[in-house]
Amino acid sequence: MTWSFSLVVQAVLGDGRVLKVSYDGPSVTFGWLQDQVLANYISAPGDSGGPIYRLEEGRWIMLGIHVGRYTHATHGLVRRFSPVSGIRTELGVVPRTK
Repeated sequence: MTWSFSLVVQAVLGDGRVLKVSYDGPSVTFGWLQDQVLANYISAPGDSGGPIYRLEEGRWIMLGIHVGRYTHATHGLVRRFSPVSGIRTELGVVPRTK
């Protein structure tokens, strides 16, 4: 599956591809994170907490919130984000998607 990503905080910087969904793993900052998505898109320090969007049929669809970079044993340096579904479940909030 290929998705186009952009970090809104950086405008449109690049396209990415989802490498793994439902990833559970460690985070130096947040401890153990569950149901994350690993992908290869462009990010920079300070992007954490920024929204991840996909352009679909001329509309931007929010996919989740950027968590950070992570070195995965198989995929190397990847980015990861919390999907919108996890934000709703874990935090009990509904992110603004429009």
